[in-house]
Amino acid sequence: MCANRQPTLGSFGFIKRVRHRGVWNEIILPDISEQPKLECPHCDNKFKNQQGLTVHLKCKHGNISESTNVEINNVPLTSSIAEIEHVSNVDSEELQLGVFEAQDISIEPPAKRSRGQDSRRQYNSVFKAKIVSNLEAGVSPKVLAQKHAISKSMLSMWRLNKGKIMLAASNDHKKLLKIRPSTKYAELYRDLRKVFLEARSKGHRVDFNWIWSKARILYRQKTNDPNAIVRKHVIVNFIKRNDLRLRSRQRNRKLSKENFRLPMQQWHATTRERLIRTGCADSYNSKWGRYAPEQRFNVDQSPCPFVINTKKTYEMLEKKNPNNREHKVWISQPGSGLDKRQCTLQICFRPTGKQPRVAIIFNGKGKRISEDEKNAWHPDVDVYFQENAWADTAFSVEWVKRTLSPIVQHSIDRFVLFCDNLSAQISDEFKKSVSDLNGVCWYGLPNATDIWQPVDAGYAELLKVFLNQKHHEWLDCDGNATKWYESTQSFSRKERRILLTHWVGEAYKKLISSQYDSFRLRIWQKTGCLMTADGTEDHLV
Repeated sequence: MCANRQPTLGSFGFIKRVRHRGVWNEIILPDISEQPKLECPHCDNKFKNQQGLTVHLKCKHGNISESTNVEINNVPLTSSIAEIEHVSNVDSEELQLGVFEAQDISIEPPAKRSRGQDSRRQYNSVFKAKIVSNLEAGVSPKVLAQKHAISKSMLSMWRLNKGKIMLAASNDHKKLLKIRPSTKYAELYRDLRKVFLEARSKGHRVDFNWIWSKARILYRQKTNDPNAIVRKHVIVNFIKRNDLRLRSRQRNRKLSKENFRLPMQQWHATTRERLIRTGCADSYNSKWGRYAPEQRFNVDQSPCPFVINTKKTYEMLEKKNPNNREHKVWISQPGSGLDKRQCTLQICFRPTGKQPRVAIIFNGKGKRISEDEKNAWHPDVDVYFQENAWADTAFSVEWVKRTLSPIVQHSIDRFVLFCDNLSAQISDEFKKSVSDLNGVCWYGLPNATDIWQPVDAGYAELLKVFLNQKHHEWLDCDGNATKWYESTQSFSRKERRILLTHWVGEAYKKLISSQYDSFRLRIWQKTGCLMTADGTEDHLV
């Protein structure tokens, strides 16, 4: 047997017998094996394929196979003579111990490839959708198969899965649109960013309406169209793209409410004792005591500026730490003082029943107010004047006669008025005016009005929120927004008084609507001013 040829079955005496027309013919199998192409780098053996060489290296040369997995098919033998000579000079014991290093033959192994990978093609959903559309339009499958080199069976399968293919193509198209953002407002965004940074560098307060107003002005200048419209989503995208966050000015910390726990418990106990002190009266209620919910009122004052919200502004944070809550925010205040107290709101309400009108106190004496201005005030607001827009004794007495009297004089026989320790409300004149209406004043714990007083426990704050909403609705008009943000002329006192009465009147109308009945009741319950005489609802305090 030739040493250069692999043995065959015929070489070992195997004979193939073929029967032809009843006669058995013996045929010796020829040696049809191919010449070996792979040589072992450590010995003279030759192999036909890589598998035989790998098995030989593992069995005969130990661990050397792991570091000498050479792709000889791709590298000519003449290019590896030096490496083979180097390996042949290494002692066999060193080879078995794996001392031979991999850097001597540094040829990477071939990448694994699956059969048919070269001829296999992939088609996306958009391409499939176009082919299906052509088929539905009447194009011959044979023509499409020849044009795109696709089998007709595959075209038939795509046609059967038409619904899934169209849905996938639609989803891919939507994703493509999201990846490619619109450039319609790109120039507007650049200009608006410059205006924003300039305003914040001066400490101006920036809110959503300010950005929206500036965007409308810039866009109309860019398009030369005085009626061009900028939608809200454009401003929302601008805020998201520039990572603008609402930030508040730093504020001073107040004492913890836990410091008032014991004094409040004592005040609640005193209030219950007052409710049940005269239980022999005919109008005494076993649950509520001397005063039912509709017989309990609370009054308090709340300052109101002309510029409602000046504590929050949009700010562009640093990219390194966008969630830094300690970021310092500076907001410059208008020189005219419109962010300061322009008037005082006198707010009075009860848990249930018809609510008293809201009162607003402006500074001045009110002697030179024209009839045109008085007619322009909101009809549901009682307007008062005081030299400093404070609730002094004279105003408090007038308020009882003018605002509180219509509610309590004809609807209820007696009532209790919860008041804070304001000097005007603890005066004898005020107590007498309340007593003339068959009422009595009860005073709460000093320096804890946000805990026990319903007006100060969220009612006035919600009114300010609605007031700010009405202010923003007024700014939706382009002329008003331009005058508010752009005009160098300040609002006159007459204009400020008229605007404030309308904003307050509309906000208070929303607050006393039936939509917020449960809100008013809950505030009275949680503060303890609606406590029962029998203690059945103490868990709500």
